[in-house]
Amino acid sequence: MKLNQQVPVSASTFYRFLLESLREDYKAANKAPVKDSDLKPGLSFQKRFGKKQESTMDIRVVDLIENECYALAFQSSRGTQWVTYHLTAVEENTCQVTYTEEYSPKGKFNAWNYKLLFPLMQKSLERRMRLQIEKIAEFAKNKEDLHHE
Repeated sequence: MKLNQQVPVSASTFYRFLLESLREDYKAANKAPVKDSDLKPGLSFQKRFGKKQESTMDIRVVDLIENECYALAFQSSRGTQWVTYHLTAVEENTCQVTYTEEYSPKGKFNAWNYKLLFPLMQKSLERRMRLQIEKIAEFAKNKEDLHHE
């Protein structure tokens, strides 16, 4: 799935917010902050989730290009999901976000389930992703505004 959306925030502000989110996830998973020198493709960690933290997901940095590209892979027992945000500056405080999401299900059941359900859920997923991009931009802008006060 791929979608393009223009947001009222600079590419650097959007990118910094994504990177900060990655830092927070890493710190929560490892009980220690990630070093700046380690924030690069290949960095991986395991995140626990679920009501009792019984499920795990491996998160791997695929690509990080400052203010341009943020790409992660999420691997679970169901398969692997690749998420990429390509950022293009439009104006000083506006950027174009090209969001791509690919999924490779693990096992025949998950593959059939995905093949059957994805076409039915595609519009809903696109709406959810557009809203998520808008919220990331909103949170990033609010965080930046707080730092300037």
